[in-house]
Amino acid sequence: MVTWIILGLVGLGLLVYLLAALIRPEKW
Repeated sequence: MVTWIILGLVGLGLLVYLLAALIRPEKW
């Protein structure tokens, strides 16, 4: 159960990271 929570948080973080990269490319 804890493993799934950690994987979910990591996946969510990567999703937000990619979305931020797509929305604000000038920050790179």
